[in-house]
Amino acid sequence: MGRGKLKLFILCIMFVSVLFLVSCSDDTVLEWDESGSEESALDVEASESDGVEEELVVEIEEVVEEIDLSCSDSSECAWNEHCIESVCGTVATIYDTEGECETKCNFNEVEISTSDGEELTLSRGTGSYTSAGALEWKLLSSADYCLGDTATPVAIELIKKNTGEILEEEVIVLDLGERSEIITHPTISRVSFTLTVDDYVESCE
Repeated sequence: MGRGKLKLFILCIMFVSVLFLVSCSDDTVLEWDESGSEESALDVEASESDGVEEELVVEIEEVVEEIDLSCSDSSECAWNEHCIESVCGTVATIYDTEGECETKCNFNEVEISTSDGEELTLSRGTGSYTSAGALEWKLLSSADYCLGDTATPVAIELIKKNTGEILEEEVIVLDLGERSEIITHPTISRVSFTLTVDDYVESCE
């Protein structure tokens, strides 16, 4: 083979080698790019998923905030709840019945005075009435509770009737020595009644 042909042959080999190297380099870059694209896509997908979860959490929180627990009658609440001070709930929420304390307490022999001039000493679960039974009231009992820093409030259920039919039921909560606001009736305008918790016996074990 002549020197010219040999040089040409060597140049061809070098050219092919360069093309091969360039091709390999491009493939590597492509593979890296594709790999990078996959990772980026996964990152984007994960980010979008996190965003959706956050939006759902926010929406759930907004729905919870929008739930209206206000009430004017116990019939608007769940079957095991009362309308307590215009909010649906259980009597247990008034007292710390699940707290950790050395002794738990309860009250009895509650002294109640009324605007009708009555002075009564009642046990939990008992009560009285006014306006010929149009308005009944009774002291609600609770599970034993941890004694708080202040005097224990008393929950009193008001039952408003007309010819024996219950029209409204609600619960008021009075502190020791507190007089209720004026209690009225939905259909009998002459009813104007108040209750005062004068005293009670609280025992702890």
